[in-house]
Parts: sequence; C-alpha cells; structure tokens
Amino acid sequence: MIRATVSAAAVAALIAATAGCGGKGDSGPKRAPSREAFGVELGTTGKADVQARLEAQGYECSDKSARVQARLSCVEPGAGNARKLFVFLEHAAPVALASHQRSHDRAADGLADFTATVERIQNTYGGPTSSERVPPPGAPLPLNQKVVVLWEFADLVVELDAISVGTRVNVIEQYRSPRATGDSH
Repeated sequence: MIRATVSAAAVAALIAATAGCGGKGDSGPKRAPSREAFGVELGTTGKADVQARLEAQGYECSDKSARVQARLSCVEPGAGNARKLFVFLEHAAPVALASHQRSHDRAADGLADFTATVERIQNTYGGPTSSERVPPPGAPLPLNQKVVVLWEFADLVVELDAISVGTRVNVIEQYRSPRATGDSH
C-alpha cells in the first residue's frame, strides 16, 4: 500500500498540464502506443495464458464466467484489498477488458495511489483526453462521486477512477477494447 501523502492540487495540476494531449488528434483518434495491461496484451492473450501468468506471480484466480462472457478474477498476493479482473467476450476469445481495483482505508493513501497511477499511465499514453470531477488544487477528492480520467484511442480506452467514501478510497484502473465493449468516440 502506498503511504505517501499527496495533495489533490498535485493531481489537478498534473491533469491540467497534460489535458487534451492523449489519443485524439486533429485527424481523429489514433492507435494506442501499447495494448498491454498488467502483463497481458488486450486482443491477443487468451484466458488460459492470463491465468497461468498471474498464478505464476502468486495470484489466486477464480473463474467468474456468466453465460457467454468469460471472467477471470485474481486476488493480489498478500493484499486482500486488491484484485484484477479480466473479461473475455467468449470463452475462447482473447482478453477484451482488464481492470485492477485497489481499496485504501485512508484517503491520503488512495489519493497517492491515484496520483502515481496517473503519472504511470501518462508515461505510456501521454496526457489524458478528458477528465471529470478532478478536484481543484488543495481540495480533497469529492465524497461519493467518481473522479474519472480517460485516455481514448482508436483501439484502446484507458480509464482511471477514484471514488471516496468517507475515509475509504477505491482506485479502479481499466483497459478495454472500444470495439469489444461498445465504447464509441
């Protein structure tokens, strides 16, 4: 768990400085520089390979499939408050969505995680294409509202959310294929 204290001002400044620098250009959305998420390639890596890779890292994975859609939920080793979810539109299809949800008991830890994740994603994808409810400098995350930062490309959508409920903050990092999940630009 991240223990650094980071202000909401740092998040707002980081996003403001790079807003609009992501995947959408003057000629429309461009392709993402990478489709890798948590060690797997969206649109390429199959369910068995995802499960084998994560279990080799010590994750405990379980099949959460429903009807046609296959889902693989993996709990992070030693962190009961974090899990990764992989969605496959069909049982034999490659991964279409990968997410990592982390829960923090302290708001400062959640904000630090959110800030560090924005920076890490920007290192790969550039500035976000849009954001919602990012607090102004010096303000905490809004209570009971989802803060959203998006990077949209022709072949990938990266979404980072933070939801503050009291002192608890959930951070959800998601990579998805826009065609497979019905997103449109």
